[in-house]
Amino acid sequence: VGAAVSVDDAARLYRQRDALREAPERVLERTPILALPTTAIPPPALTSELVHGGAELLMLRALGAFTPLANLTDLPSIAVPCGVDDRGRPLSIMFVAGRGGEATLLQIATAVEATGLATTAV
Repeated sequence: VGAAVSVDDAARLYRQRDALREAPERVLERTPILALPTTAIPPPALTSELVHGGAELLMLRALGAFTPLANLTDLPSIAVPCGVDDRGRPLSIMFVAGRGGEATLLQIATAVEATGLATTAV
């Protein structure tokens, strides 16, 4: 795969990644923690099609809509259970911190889990 990416393309991609990293860092200067939904939709029902790899692209994009922010910007994050939907499927919230904020994220996760929200219907 690496041979298919030219030096110019790689340089452009690195510039885009650097610009993407700057935006959340500016926000985190004002707000030390970001709280985001972990997914854009509740977990889908477990169907035979899904089990055998037949997931729809739009559904997969919705399930992974917010986590790439932390992944691509190399920021620490944690997803914490925060309730169940009307069908009993788990929901979660994702917290993102600035570089070096792992301990704070663990404290937040522990506090959220201590509330018992993980099994609360929302």
